[in-house]
Amino acid sequence: MKKLVIILLIFSLFLSIPLNYGYADNVSIAEKLNKLGILTGDDNGNLNLDSYLKRQDMVVVISRLHKEESTAKSYPVVNKFDDFTEENSFYHSYISWAVNKKLIEGVGNNKFGFDEAVTVVQFQTVLLRALNYTEEAKLNESIPDIAKKIGLMEGLSHLSPKDSLTRGDMAVMIYNALNTRAKGSPLKLTEILKVDL
Repeated sequence: MKKLVIILLIFSLFLSIPLNYGYADNVSIAEKLNKLGILTGDDNGNLNLDSYLKRQDMVVVISRLHKEESTAKSYPVVNKFDDFTEENSFYHSYISWAVNKKLIEGVGNNKFGFDEAVTVVQFQTVLLRALNYTEEAKLNESIPDIAKKIGLMEGLSHLSPKDSLTRGDMAVMIYNALNTRAKGSPLKLTEILKVDL
């Protein structure tokens, strides 16, 4: 009888542990986003899913998600951060586009944060804005709870808000966002952006 109770307790513990997407799931999701043109690889086609997402690359991905990369790429540079340099000029138009659309902000002290890894909470904030949760995206302490509540963190319970975000986990967050209804709308982001998953 004791063995049965112990086995049932152990089994119930495993059932209470939230499931995470595995690496194969991340790859599958990333490949879907690659086919949609949202996530692209390097010159060798490698999606670099284990690499940390850089802030400037996040902005390019977001422009693709919105199907506005060509607009973002040629957008007038009007929002100059102090860390805009000749070396990172490729990203200046993308960043100006994203700031103008109120999708992204700098990291403080008039800096964009070039080459800094994106944290989970920073990407949650960007996705909340994309889903029209603009007021909620201003509630810094509540952002992780809101993101979890609406489903952005499905399969990602291993992540903490201040963790640096890998490209693989970013792909899962985008996938989750695409399958989430925008605030005040009966439509999912896939329907709003006309993305066919």
